[in-house]
Amino acid sequence: MARKKSEGVEFSNSDVRKKAAQASAKARALKSDEIAMQVANILQSDAAYRDLSHRALADLLNRRRILTGWKRPWTQNSVRDVRKKAEALILEMGQDYDDDGLNDTPVADKPIRADEVTKPLSKVHEVDDEQAKLAKLPTYGLF
Repeated sequence: MARKKSEGVEFSNSDVRKKAAQASAKARALKSDEIAMQVANILQSDAAYRDLSHRALADLLNRRRILTGWKRPWTQNSVRDVRKKAEALILEMGQDYDDDGLNDTPVADKPIRADEVTKPLSKVHEVDDEQAKLAKLPTYGLF
């Protein structure tokens, strides 16, 4: 043991474990903040994304290949906390930019007609249906 100590090896004791736990907590917090920022950027990229359900937001993140901190696909339950954090980031950023007028949303040039609302679904919705079928499989998300 004396030889190992002279080589600079730290043996496990309460101080070493405490330092390791602190470093791990810091790394997890940084990763969590990074993911929340990615989600905030996605939510800001299209106004319609802000109104998505938790399930729909999870599907969107999975389609964009953004994984959780555990490198797993999103579920409607796992997306809740990161969405709350992302919304808080958006509010923080919005307060900073509103003074400059940089966060002004454009106004539609013409009103939407009723027949435009009932147009057939695009291929994006077909992908959502396929993803929903896959999510119902018992092995979904294991690999």
